[in-house]
Amino acid sequence: HTYNLWSQRYGYFEARMKLPKAPGLWPAFWMMPDRGAAASEQWKRQDTGSGGMEFDIMEHLTRWGPHRYNIAMHYDGYGKDHKSVGSDKIYVQPDKDGYITCGLLWTPGSAIYYCNGREVLRWEDARISNVPQMLMFTLPQGGWDNSPIDDKKLPDRFMIDYVRVWQRQDLAAAGDGKETR
Repeated sequence: HTYNLWSQRYGYFEARMKLPKAPGLWPAFWMMPDRGAAASEQWKRQDTGSGGMEFDIMEHLTRWGPHRYNIAMHYDGYGKDHKSVGSDKIYVQPDKDGYITCGLLWTPGSAIYYCNGREVLRWEDARISNVPQMLMFTLPQGGWDNSPIDDKKLPDRFMIDYVRVWQRQDLAAAGDGKETR
């Protein structure tokens, strides 16, 4: 993750990944708000309310098999006002080496998701986040549905070949790409 190290508002965020296959794993490529040290506690820095948003660029449960993942955007906190939008069935064919390339083009009022160079989801709305974001790659066990782990299929790996981030000069802000401590 890049929490407290790097954040950026708007741009294109992309990663080439090889997903694990062992049942019970939950690999994800996602972004969370990071308002910087001035926001104080982590929960305030990463609040998905007040213009913030969680971007799930690629979220996969291994029990689905190697060719499906989800995209989601969570906003307005995680309590009673929580909202989300996205897709629960993005189907993809990994390349000859077993990798997929997932990306998000984030501009004011627009979130466009890509997989292997093809647009797979678009959401245009004034509620799209306007708060700088930090990047994360996670691999929890069990998934949100507590899928059982099959120890006989371990060890397994979530391999990240590369991460790339671009930004249009006209959308750059003074603090983008700098430490947020």
